[in-house]
Amino acid sequence: MSFLDQLLNPLEIAQGSEAWEQVRAGRFTASEIWKIMDWGKRDMTPDELAMRPKSGPGSRTTQISDPSVIGKQGMTYIYQKVAEVLTGVPKQGAYAYPLVYGKETEPLAADYFAKAMDVELEEVGFQCFGDH
Repeated sequence: MSFLDQLLNPLEIAQGSEAWEQVRAGRFTASEIWKIMDWGKRDMTPDELAMRPKSGPGSRTTQISDPSVIGKQGMTYIYQKVAEVLTGVPKQGAYAYPLVYGKETEPLAADYFAKAMDVELEEVGFQCFGDH
């Protein structure tokens, strides 16, 4: 199925259902992609170490952010998705009050947004983009 077909014909799966969790297994999702996009850290070069402050904030720093390095959270997320592909079992979701609160108040937020922006919202199924 092409990307356009997937976009026009989303999977009609109830959000949060077992089928929803299964179709998300092994796929990078929009709500979690920030983990991969977050910069990682690398060791400073000898020149960078020489340029750091001699005392005070930053004087003991030995690593710096680098956009060419995937951060720890990103690597953990990638390993999680690899494990889901290899086992066919999605990672179990954790219980957290903010998640429960978000799910309970999402319809209210959607209504508020629709009224504030003067738009009509339509709930759609799971949107796929390729295999992952």
